[in-house]
Amino acid sequence: MWWNEYIKTPFKEKGRGHDGCDCWGLVKLIYKEQLGIELPGYEEVYETTNDREILAATIKNERDSRWMHPDKPQPFDVIILNMAGMPMHVGIVTHKGHMIHCAKDVGTAHEKFNQLRWKNKVIGFARHAECPK
Repeated sequence: MWWNEYIKTPFKEKGRGHDGCDCWGLVKLIYKEQLGIELPGYEEVYETTNDREILAATIKNERDSRWMHPDKPQPFDVIILNMAGMPMHVGIVTHKGHMIHCAKDVGTAHEKFNQLRWKNKVIGFARHAECPK
């Protein structure tokens, strides 16, 4: 499973590598290594992952740029999650009903997004225009 090489990646504010990532850093890292797609880093946009309004606006702006919004997710779609009332957390769909994501409380984890912890927080999915169909 391709996602296993990312599971031990710890959480790190503004991290963009295997030594540590925040949620967008993990998406950026996986897209570069697995798909050859270079995404913007956005490190300059926010101070910490607690900057909720800035993160929500950044996710919305990114989602509205080069992304399609599928009804049925497929591997490598970005999953957008509502945290504290705002779309401010992202992960990547690995296979049906599962995602990989990185958060302060767990580091990088592979979880079911339709389980109790996440199912009411899923806002939607985004598929990059350059992703394989």
